[in-house]
Amino acid sequence: MDPLYHLLLRPPSTGGNSLPAVSIGERLSSIPGVRSLGAGRFHFGEEDEDGVMSIRLASAGEVLETIEVSIPRVWVKERGPRVFALVFMLQGWTQWEVFDPQIDDILEREAVLQGLVTVRQAQMEKEGGRVPKLRLEEDPAATSSKKKRWRWW
Repeated sequence: MDPLYHLLLRPPSTGGNSLPAVSIGERLSSIPGVRSLGAGRFHFGEEDEDGVMSIRLASAGEVLETIEVSIPRVWVKERGPRVFALVFMLQGWTQWEVFDPQIDDILEREAVLQGLVTVRQAQMEKEGGRVPKLRLEEDPAATSSKKKRWRWW
């Protein structure tokens, strides 16, 4: 099995917008923990024995065609919220789809985040830690349209 988990951000199959590679690169460079390696290549986080998360802006001239993301598989489990936050931040900037070639399907932000929560809860239960419960409660300070809110207990 490949030690890296690969994702591809690409314009939607229904037709997408073309984006200037320079502007996405500049935005990426402004994120704490992201280092530019030049020529549309970036690393996120500190390299360790498992590797480093890499991002490559694939462009044709000045126009961005795709964004290739490679994440050490171990990081997906250990640092999932951080790495997927960056992936879905890129998705928000580009309004493109996040394609997962491992499953040959498009990833949806809400489904991925819910899966990460479920995995983390299972890890905590296995390790004997307390898993906070999410419950709906009344908020007396809220406006009438927003009386209920979720709270961790």
